[in-house]
Amino acid sequence: FGEEEEDPYDEDTIRLSIIGRPNVGKSSLVNAILGEDRVIVSNVAGTTRDAIDTEYSYDGQDYVLIDTAGMRKKGKVYESTEKYSVLRALKAIERSNVVLVVIDAEQGIIEQDKRV
Repeated sequence: FGEEEEDPYDEDTIRLSIIGRPNVGKSSLVNAILGEDRVIVSNVAGTTRDAIDTEYSYDGQDYVLIDTAGMRKKGKVYESTEKYSVLRALKAIERSNVVLVVIDAEQGIIEQDKRV
């Protein structure tokens, strides 16, 4: 886990991480961008536990969408599985060219969103 993972993608490939708190629609957004159901979507918080890379091309440009687990404040992370998920999300952010923060439109920006 402490080793640096090699990035398997071309230098020209744009890496886009999609982050946010649990159940704001990150996986649904990935599926909408792709135009098909490629990642699992559920109303149950914690369904996405690892950062999931999905490759696609648009107008001759290669992209990798990185769907991440929901992130919460450190004090709200109780299980070791969730801690691992947050670490994987942070690692996804580090290797991204673009990071998109997803906000629940019905709730608007809440304090937890500001801390993500």
